[in-house]
Amino acid sequence: MIPHAEKKTHVPEHIEFLTKSQIALQLIDQSIDDGITVKAWTFDESYGRYGHFLDGLDERKLAFFGEVPPQFHVWISKPKVQRKPSRNTVGRQKNYPRLSKRERVGKCVRNLRTRSPAFRDQAPPRYRVRDSYKGPEDWNIQRHTCYRKTHDGKLFGKACTLIVAINIRTDEIRCFISNRVPGQGGWAVRELLRIAF
Repeated sequence: MIPHAEKKTHVPEHIEFLTKSQIALQLIDQSIDDGITVKAWTFDESYGRYGHFLDGLDERKLAFFGEVPPQFHVWISKPKVQRKPSRNTVGRQKNYPRLSKRERVGKCVRNLRTRSPAFRDQAPPRYRVRDSYKGPEDWNIQRHTCYRKTHDGKLFGKACTLIVAINIRTDEIRCFISNRVPGQGGWAVRELLRIAF
């Protein structure tokens, strides 16, 4: 029996490797060039995990409201920035401005719901997102202004909205982030939820 010769595929040299988020941003640019306009872009957590993708939407001044994974990190108050070294760090080679040591990493979204007073003390309003074949789909909604780390050389971005939604029937938890804040620019929570769901 003669084994089949393996087929070797060659990628043309002019093909450039792009990540999933880079491809998505290229497709968005093409859509805009073709005259397509949207009020806000939405995505699942497989895109929401990529800070470069969120930065790209911000750079284009495009509104977004998308799902982020539970291990996504944010600050729920504006982090403190060190502009110059303190007396204890003089002589050490560090770049400034920089985030203070205590605030170098934000808080995990998964933990904010149960551990942060900003979320824990909220009486979450109930929103009927839609009527499905299983009946009404009602979610308890908790939200707070937050700041996310950027990946473009800045320390953190402008104010965002973090929404934690808990399905009343199934206890499913979904986390969303938007670069729009309800009450500013005519945006409302219900509108953001309609986009997300």
